[in-house]
Formats: sequence, C-alpha cells, structure tokens
Amino acid sequence: MSLLEQWRTEIEKHSASGLLTSTIFYGSDRNRDTSLLRWDVVITTYGVINSEFCGHEGSRPNGNGLFSVEWSRIVLDEAHSIKSRVTSTAKAAFALNGVCKWCLTGTPIQNQLEDLYSLLKFLHVEPWCHYGWWMKLIQKPYEAGDERALTVLQGLLQPLMLRRTKETLGKDGNPILVLPEADIQLIELEASTEERDFYQALFRRSKTKFD
Repeated sequence: MSLLEQWRTEIEKHSASGLLTSTIFYGSDRNRDTSLLRWDVVITTYGVINSEFCGHEGSRPNGNGLFSVEWSRIVLDEAHSIKSRVTSTAKAAFALNGVCKWCLTGTPIQNQLEDLYSLLKFLHVEPWCHYGWWMKLIQKPYEAGDERALTVLQGLLQPLMLRRTKETLGKDGNPILVLPEADIQLIELEASTEERDFYQALFRRSKTKFD
C-alpha cells in the first residue's frame, strides 16, 4: 500500500506528459461503477485483488471488477508475495486474465525452491505451471539430492529471468547502481545507574533461566 503513490509518480516521471493515464484502485470507497478500461494503468494492492477474488470466488462477472478485464500487461511488484500457491492471495493472482505477465522481485526464492513454482504458475509457463510436472521433474528430484534438477531449472529460467546485480552495466558503460561508501561509526554510551541496575537484573534473571 505504501508504494501506490510511488508507482504512479514513477509512471508520470518516465513517460511523456499526458501519454499515460493512471488510477489507484484502492480503498472501500473505490468506484466499482467506473470502467477500468478507460485507464492505461491501474495500480492496486494484493489485498484488493484478494478481496475481490474472495468476493466472487474467482469468477469473472459482467461488471467492471479486476477479474472482468483482459489486461494487456499485469505486473506483480514484490512478486514473492504469492510464493505460497495455496494462499487466497496467490490464487487471486493466478485468476487475473492478462496477455503479458511480469514478476518483479529481489527474492524469487525466499524459503524453499517451491516458492518459484507460484511465479511460474502466475506467468503460465507451460508445462511447468502444472504442479504435477513441476513436482516430477524438479521438486522431487531436488529433494532427493539429484543435481540434474537444478540444471533443468537453470535451463528453464534462462529465457525467462532478467537478473540485475550491482555489477550490471548500463548503456553508458557505468554500473546501473552506485552505492556510497559505507560509513560505520562505533559510539559507546554510558548507561545511567538506573539503566545499569535494570540491565544487570535482567541479565541475572535470564542467566538463571538459561542455567
């Protein structure tokens, strides 16, 4: 939710003036009677998508809801939010109808290899978006220690994933990201008598429990 306005600002910043229209589809008072098709870009949250999905169980009604539109492009920011395929949020994302689909995330795998499956399912990458296929050729071999599973996965991701690192160079030959030097300062503070007494009491109690 905190990034909604930032996304709209970035859209205006990186497009010619007046070229793209955008709207933020959020809040209990969002106008459901206005056609979403009249906007070039519709910005919303996972919470809104989940709410609309659970409201009509993933069907695509004849109204103007998110699931009644065939989107030209759907972009998931922080796409690891759908890492668990069984959550209603993930199911809502899977149900969105779009021609092109993108996933933006710095952590496509957070806790386990299966996190990646949800992204493939959202992107509808055949045949890997089918859970049985994923389990048979990647997940189960990987869990059994078969290194060929990772080779298959690397081959699968190579044409799909654009990976940018701090070493990646832009068109001008300079790194796409230049970070300032780290400024590390060690500052020692003297605790007051009351703070020291409290600390020592807490330390002794914790040590007693530990022992």
